[in-house]
Amino acid sequence: MALVFRSERRVAECALVAIGHGNETRARPVHVYWRSLLLGCPLFLLAHVHPSGRTAPLEADLRYTCRIREASSLPSVEVVDRLILVRRSFRSLRESISLRLGSPGWAVQTPGPESTDP
Repeated sequence: MALVFRSERRVAECALVAIGHGNETRARPVHVYWRSLLLGCPLFLLAHVHPSGRTAPLEADLRYTCRIREASSLPSVEVVDRLILVRRSFRSLRESISLRLGSPGWAVQTPGPESTDP
């Protein structure tokens, strides 16, 4: 599921981007971004359900989130967060990734040797 936001952070649409089976969903980044691009909305939030009832992100959740973020090099669209939903709770992957890497925000990549950043 994706919540697509207008620039003033008002929800423009709630879109179903994939239906999972078993314990995984394989939505390609193009399917995730298409509603934001079609509607001209610069922000979106992804959410998915963990049927297990546990909000802890799986390695597959983190890998997929990084893959979606890498695909967000589009100049006009930003992933705000990805939520894991369970019956009475949720978890923000944005916060989980930050805590896991000990850095603020979505810092999921480290600069390569070719980087000239200080």
